[in-house]
Amino acid sequence: MNIKIKNKILALLLLNLSICFSNQDFASNKESGKPFINYYSPKIYKSSARNWGIAQDSRGVMYFANESGVLEYDGHYWRKIRVPQDYMVRSISIDERDKIYVCADTDFGYLESDTKGELQYVSLLPFLEKKYQSFGEVSDVKTIDNYAYFKTRDKIFRWDGNNFTVWDSVFSFNLFNINDKIYSRNEGIGLMMIEGDELKLVPDGDYFANIGVVGMLPYGTSKGDIDSVLILTYEHGLFLYDYNKFSPFEQKLMNI
Repeated sequence: MNIKIKNKILALLLLNLSICFSNQDFASNKESGKPFINYYSPKIYKSSARNWGIAQDSRGVMYFANESGVLEYDGHYWRKIRVPQDYMVRSISIDERDKIYVCADTDFGYLESDTKGELQYVSLLPFLEKKYQSFGEVSDVKTIDNYAYFKTRDKIFRWDGNNFTVWDSVFSFNLFNINDKIYSRNEGIGLMMIEGDELKLVPDGDYFANIGVVGMLPYGTSKGDIDSVLILTYEHGLFLYDYNKFSPFEQKLMNI
């Protein structure tokens, strides 16, 4: 038999043997075939099944806006941080100093360490003028720099660490943080933005006077700046905003 043919046959035999042995090793590995996902049931974290929001601090600790409080998870242990009346926490946000702000039904505030180093809920309602305190449910919170913005059905509250600024007659449930600017759609008026102490309609913002907005995401960057914003609506599909005008987003289906 030709020496080249012998070498080819030997190489094929060695290859088949290595595959057989590797398959045996793989089959003996109990972790084989498992997805890179861990499932944590309510029995594990000992709270309600519904979670509305997630945030992570600079240490990597996770915080969850749960139906009956705030859940803290450090990768090993779960801890529940109680809020007044075990209210539902709709939203949670962390500022650049790792201060954690939460909205708990008809209350809102932040988490602060006690003498044991454990986080406890602190309400901000005592700092709010009484004429503003009947606002119903707090549905969203966003943070930029050292400011916290809270959204109710018809108001936006901004907390600077000492005082509140209040914008009234803003009818929506959500706030959006795009490029360190706070946006909110105002029903019947359109898409609005907070700039300094002013809440104003963005260019072409009246386009959304009668179109509900459920999400805003940065879309495309150039030289570190966001070129445009992707707008998600309830019933009218997706739109792109280039900071001057809105246009329908062309969705192209991929052939897989």
